[in-house]
Amino acid sequence: MTLKAGFARVDITAHGKCDMDGFVARKQPSLGVAMPVSGRVLVMSDGRTRAVVGVCDLLGLSLADSVRVESAMAKAAGVPVRNVLLACTHTHSGPMSMYLGTVGRFDPGYIDFLLKRMARAAAAARRDMAPVTELRIGSGAVPERGHFRCAVNEPGRQKWPGEFTVASLVRRDAPPIVMIHYGVHPYVLGPRNRWIHPDYPGPLCEELARRTGGEALFLPGCGADVEATPAWGKSFAVVKQYARDVAAAAGKALRSARVADCTPLRAAFAAPPVRFGFLPPRVRKEDNAEGALASLARAAGKVERNVMEWQEAFKRGRLPETDPFRMHLVRIGSLIMAGLPAELFHDTGVDLSAAVRGTAMLTVSHAGGDVGYLPRRFAYKHLTYEVTDAFQWYRTAGALVPATEPAVRKVVAAEARKLISA
Repeated sequence: MTLKAGFARVDITAHGKCDMDGFVARKQPSLGVAMPVSGRVLVMSDGRTRAVVGVCDLLGLSLADSVRVESAMAKAAGVPVRNVLLACTHTHSGPMSMYLGTVGRFDPGYIDFLLKRMARAAAAARRDMAPVTELRIGSGAVPERGHFRCAVNEPGRQKWPGEFTVASLVRRDAPPIVMIHYGVHPYVLGPRNRWIHPDYPGPLCEELARRTGGEALFLPGCGADVEATPAWGKSFAVVKQYARDVAAAAGKALRSARVADCTPLRAAFAAPPVRFGFLPPRVRKEDNAEGALASLARAAGKVERNVMEWQEAFKRGRLPETDPFRMHLVRIGSLIMAGLPAELFHDTGVDLSAAVRGTAMLTVSHAGGDVGYLPRRFAYKHLTYEVTDAFQWYRTAGALVPATEPAVRKVVAAEARKLISA
């Protein structure tokens, strides 16, 4: 059984000026393009199973729009749609790719454009397929490049460990394909930046490609509660330096990486329903960066307007109380990627890695859509932004109920173990 893999990259930058996603405090629209945002697609087959992993330099997609794009990619790559894992890097400097409160004006026409471009990339990656001779998996850490941004007084959460996983698909007579799994909020560029830019994931992929002579794919890890160091700036030079620092650590990890099994290729899909409805007993003043920015934005009336719209929709019963939680899992020999449609916290990834032994377990955020945050216990305990305010931007009937995150981990771990034994 031989694994074949192909890769393609496509420009998904919106034409002309557009509103930008991610920051309520940003003035709209964009001023132009500082660096194009890209869609990157990996297509694989071992003769029995075919699968696609795609990543877009965008904040996120709605569940319905993700399904549309996944379907187009599946058709173009000749892959079952259930075997398409599509994620977003969560850059806060990309074009509006999903409705998010009053952050900006979302143009549904952009999804039509994105769909065509990602389908084109999937078809090109299919044509690029070449035999994989080995899979190399390494790990490292850059603790000085991030810090926990909420509930920092929780015991054991004072210092962010900064870990990452890097893997390389070495191909015969074709450039290698490098994947880096890293969980840090991509907003080295802050709300004062009004130029379209992928933030650090874009330059990081370019730097890794340059260092390895191949292609590179960024897999967004569990960074809902992790902020970059530095963050909230407006210098593109700072973003490039951040990317170079992480790429240097990844290159070092690759040099000492272990050779692992690259077959079999397997995929799984599950969509258990999750329930929204947790409403905080009180609203607290935030001690994190989002709270500070929300205070700034109140001067423009965005926060009050969004809250009023949410309250009116809530009163009329127009907000979703349930949604499918679409889980896409892809196994490449000794490596498993689990894509989940939410902003995931650092400890969720740690717990899933501990629960699934015998493989490199990479939990991927913002995959298959985005329902908002999947809060951990400490977020409910400390009433952080993720359970007091964020659900209003996503227009749901409250935050996900407290039992959701443990239940999700249980399903993901069970599906991953099935893939290991398949």
